[in-house]
Amino acid sequence: MNRCFLTATCLATAVTVLVNVQEPSANTQILQTPLPGKNIPKFADPMPVFGPASGGTAPRVQAGAGYSVTAEEFQQKVLPAIQYAALPVPFNAGTYVWGYKVGAAPALYPGFTVEAQRGTPVNVTYVNNLQQADGSPPILQKYITVDQTIHWADPTGNMGSFAAYAGPVPTSTHLHGGEVSSFYDGGPGQWFTPNGLQGAAYATFAPTEPGSAIYHYPNTQEATTLWFHDHALGATRTNVYSGLAAFYLLRDAFDTGVPGTGLNLPAGAQELEMVIQDRLFDTNGQLLFPDLGLNPATHPFWIPEFFGDTIVVNGKSWPFQTVAPQRYRLRLLNGSNARFYNLSFDNKMVFYQIGTDGGLLDAPVPLTSLLIAPGERADVIVDFAAFPNSNILLTNNAKAPFPNGAPADPQTVGQIMQFRVGNPLPAGMTDTSINPAIAGVTLRGGINQPPAIVRLVNPLAGVPNVTPSIKRQLTLKEVMGMAGPLEVLVNNTKWSGKRANDSSVIPGSQFLYGDGMMQDTYATELPRVGDTEQWEIINLTADAHPIHLHLVQFQLINRQPFQAGKYGKDWSKLFPGGIFIPGYGPPLDYLTPNLDGAIGGNPAVTPYLQGKASPPLANEAGWKDTVVMYPGEVSRILVRWAPTGSPATGAGAPAAGTNQFVFDPTAGPGYVWHCHIIDHEDNEMMRPYRPQL
Repeated sequence: MNRCFLTATCLATAVTVLVNVQEPSANTQILQTPLPGKNIPKFADPMPVFGPASGGTAPRVQAGAGYSVTAEEFQQKVLPAIQYAALPVPFNAGTYVWGYKVGAAPALYPGFTVEAQRGTPVNVTYVNNLQQADGSPPILQKYITVDQTIHWADPTGNMGSFAAYAGPVPTSTHLHGGEVSSFYDGGPGQWFTPNGLQGAAYATFAPTEPGSAIYHYPNTQEATTLWFHDHALGATRTNVYSGLAAFYLLRDAFDTGVPGTGLNLPAGAQELEMVIQDRLFDTNGQLLFPDLGLNPATHPFWIPEFFGDTIVVNGKSWPFQTVAPQRYRLRLLNGSNARFYNLSFDNKMVFYQIGTDGGLLDAPVPLTSLLIAPGERADVIVDFAAFPNSNILLTNNAKAPFPNGAPADPQTVGQIMQFRVGNPLPAGMTDTSINPAIAGVTLRGGINQPPAIVRLVNPLAGVPNVTPSIKRQLTLKEVMGMAGPLEVLVNNTKWSGKRANDSSVIPGSQFLYGDGMMQDTYATELPRVGDTEQWEIINLTADAHPIHLHLVQFQLINRQPFQAGKYGKDWSKLFPGGIFIPGYGPPLDYLTPNLDGAIGGNPAVTPYLQGKASPPLANEAGWKDTVVMYPGEVSRILVRWAPTGSPATGAGAPAAGTNQFVFDPTAGPGYVWHCHIIDHEDNEMMRPYRPQL
């Protein structure tokens, strides 16, 4: 199987092939010469800091009762400043990117970090101003090609065209991990353009002007690291790659962000958020996004997974960060399209994870390495006290694709950034923040601490603590073309919920809305509000996939190997004619339980299981909204459609058909669940779902 994943080596090969046919470019719209990542100086510029640290690039934005966010195009020196000095106009001013500006402040990539307070609702006005002064499309649109042959937002009604898109940019801002009404979820169908075109699921109340929307965030969930990013249907990968991402920190009385208060976590200058991304650049210092489709007769521009050869942290390539020899809290986010990171320090020092996607863990977890997939967040404490006057390298050794692809090049993507530890603290000055290395230290469940995690799952045994009312067994399947993947599907079902072979609706599904493009949209996952379900995801692909559910946090039960080849062959025989039909939906009736008692339309997986199930790792044993699902394994999660703080059992525990959210999750256009490899998400690896009463 010839499958090119656009690593630096693959890109070089692609460029060589193009040179042979007089097209020396990896982009069909703009002639670009790749700038090898190995030629970019490392640790030349400081990491942009979004907070009160000395020399911080910008203060965090206090949400208060409301604020406005505008998406704009601008130039920023993502590469070391020296790289731009000899470039011609206009490239000497920096790399064209898209980013968010808050209020009257200038736009940034990544956007300003927003700090919100738990219990204080916020109204946010999002404005799409991704256009030039004369109203024409932004410059970057010619560098980062939108493929119109995939099912996408399609503002100009040209879906299916093999031409590069040249119309107004659609955006839809999603608060990733947020407990919000689907009216304000920023789902893929809620897009709008600068000139007022909008998707059928655009569901905002009181837009202030064309190209804007007012969203409401209740901020009732536990304090945690959220982030907001673009989610427009079929253009998420291009919009996020262009720069549309930013942190959203939710605070409370325990996680205050103020030194010496609450849990006394490292704060102020000792709290740093860090979004890690991989990128490609050309010799003009501009973003390069290869658009040589592997199967050009079907998708001329879409590539299955983007991998760059340059690491960018907080919008700066391979930066350094000066730190004091004391404890720091790092709020880590993998904001890459497809690249996983397995992070460690080159001096092998131990660090401590204190939080996951959905909030704090009960106790710190010591680590020497940390795997973080696209969309995941990890809250960690690193103590530099033992290493004054030294330089420490944050490294990565994750393969791409993960876990069986090419090794990380130790000279490029194997390096993330450098920490420069300063002189010892002055005599008499000590670090008084919480020390996660002390035995018995807790973060939750003690005096003056938030309540312990509500345990839907026993993470040590890898079994549920509550009995789920429904079990679903759902598949992940890659559809291959002559030269590589054509698309990737969840439960062999396309976004529309219609069968690809005859356009019939998959039995048991529910109509959501007419998408105004080619077909109506139907959901097959219809959980009841207040209910708890066990989802078992059967990975039939060769790669790991970070699966993300909107609205809810969930808990990982376990993972278990299975005979993927045998299951896949037997599964394929159940389709009409005994041959796998891509996009047909599951081969059996969705609502009829199989021998495992699971709905979803797939044969029971139990006869194919191998070995013992593995419980979650200690640093996964918290609330998650995105979790890694490995190839050849069944990954089991317990999902409850209720706030994370609701009891698991007894008084106050949610019941099916009762709503404990402060909004009605059954109203509006519904939610989605999908792979957070956003190249996959954009080409069918996403399904709508709607909670029911």
